[in-house]
Amino acid sequence: MMTDVQKKAVQFAPPPRGTMGPRRGSVMRMQRCQESLARMHVDSNIFNKSFRVSGLKPADVKTGRVIGSGGFGQLKSVRNLFTSLSTIDTQGTGDSSSIEGESSENVEVSTQAEPFNPRKYVMKELETTLEDLIHLEWKTLQRNIKNNTGLGYDLSKSPKQLKKEAEQNFLNMRLNFVSGICSGLAFLHESRVLFRDIKSSNIGVTFDGTPQIFDFGLARELKDRDKTDEEGNYNLTKMVGTLRYMAPEVFVGQTYGLKSDVYSFAILLYEIFALELSFKGMQQKEFCKYAHEKNKRPKMDKKWSKDIRKIMETNWHRNPSKRSTMDAIGEQVKAMIA
Repeated sequence: MMTDVQKKAVQFAPPPRGTMGPRRGSVMRMQRCQESLARMHVDSNIFNKSFRVSGLKPADVKTGRVIGSGGFGQLKSVRNLFTSLSTIDTQGTGDSSSIEGESSENVEVSTQAEPFNPRKYVMKELETTLEDLIHLEWKTLQRNIKNNTGLGYDLSKSPKQLKKEAEQNFLNMRLNFVSGICSGLAFLHESRVLFRDIKSSNIGVTFDGTPQIFDFGLARELKDRDKTDEEGNYNLTKMVGTLRYMAPEVFVGQTYGLKSDVYSFAILLYEIFALELSFKGMQQKEFCKYAHEKNKRPKMDKKWSKDIRKIMETNWHRNPSKRSTMDAIGEQVKAMIA
């Protein structure tokens, strides 16, 4: 008899339009897929020890294009299952760990393999990453809006009205996406998990446009034994993460905690609204002097709303105690959605 988690694993959503659907003999193949998923057996070191998440044998699937990559392997699409799934090919060493977003749809599974034993793990419905979404699709959409192209036709509305509506819809699209990221990070922080590598290439995008956080190679569960003060700081490895998104306290080797993720989120938020990388074009030495010695931040567009600029300004503050929590930021973002 399957466990509740195994039952959950085989409840496939219908494939989106344009993706693969059932073909001849699909019932038997679907059954084989379900049986494969029922063999899931990766332990969670973060949560309940009885929790299991699915591992697939290499022979069970055929992988497609590379969606993303990290320190422990590559994220690839799966081509022969009847739902939109993705897998991680992992090739790292160390203890296996996993996180599954049962309480939040915006956290997904990311695992490290057993030493020198590559395996594949299912991730739900990932089509691309936020990095590609920003710098390809959203950038093109912004250009179309600016040039009044591809906005549709409505004889009852002027081109100016159509453009204004398109701008508002584009804003809401991004705010909804940001709200999902906030939800995922808030869930992690509530579980005392520090992600430590928030960036656009570590946010997956499902076929329905939902953000999914993945690649937990640098994530750490915060332990009381490592806590250094009542400010929520811990003795953790310095200089961990991606330099562009790294909080000042992590960069200089101070103790740090959940607020370091909040800083990284603020830098990511800038990228989402500027549609370009923060500190673009800077060499490492120049960046370190600009961001950490001079305490400078990316220049915000005055056309952005005051609320958006306030979230960025507050949460990339040099002093972690001045930053907000992901829960509070999430509520602020939701309030901005028209």
